[in-house]
Amino acid sequence: MTEIILDMHHPNPILRPTVETRCPACGILAVYWKPDYDRREYVALFDCDCRMQEPYLPYARKLEHHQRLFRSRVLMKERLGRDYFAMAGRDYEESTSNARVCETMAGLGARDQVFLHGVGGVGKTHLSIVTAVELLNLGVTVEYWPEVAFLAACREYTMSDSAFKVPPGRSGQVLIIDDLGKSKTSEFVAQVLYETLEMRVSNGLGLVITSNHSPEEAARRMVADPANADAVRSRLEAGHVLELQGFDRRRGSR
Repeated sequence: MTEIILDMHHPNPILRPTVETRCPACGILAVYWKPDYDRREYVALFDCDCRMQEPYLPYARKLEHHQRLFRSRVLMKERLGRDYFAMAGRDYEESTSNARVCETMAGLGARDQVFLHGVGGVGKTHLSIVTAVELLNLGVTVEYWPEVAFLAACREYTMSDSAFKVPPGRSGQVLIIDDLGKSKTSEFVAQVLYETLEMRVSNGLGLVITSNHSPEEAARRMVADPANADAVRSRLEAGHVLELQGFDRRRGSR
């Protein structure tokens, strides 16, 4: 098993490796949530005299949410890789020109929708990662995907014959798709992205999209038929449209 080290002193106790809490039946401080990294979920271990056997509904619902939160954190780390995950531990260095953008991103909740765009290298990925971490700290499950990985997962989903498969983009309270518009448009890409966008926007679910392109250009790149670009653009602009300004941080100041 590959060791996954999470934050020992994470501000959200759910995301620490081990959590001790009280039994919902007898109140003794004797219930431990411990992570099962192979299954990417928490398991509850009871160590009290009452040995609670019957499911306790409020507790079961709470534990289920903890499991989803823990799983989304682990999967986010896997999808980001070493370098990008390191960004999660660093604050985004905002400038005066980006103060409003950073303030909006810091105040996002589980149902907010954002299209964040700007030229390459200004820190869109970093800001989206920091936003994801803040949402996780608040107990909001986040499904984080680079666009390329998201489309690859969608292809795997369509080919899978599992009875328990879940479409990518459906499991998190907030979905973040980073770098929209990088992939070459095809009928499959257009259909997957539009269906995901439509499902999120029409149901008022949390969504953060980052792109090097404006909403208009991103919509044009998303569709196989140019006649559908306006419909896509209207959905991309359904929430906050934010432009991150500045220079390419990867190359330094020019």
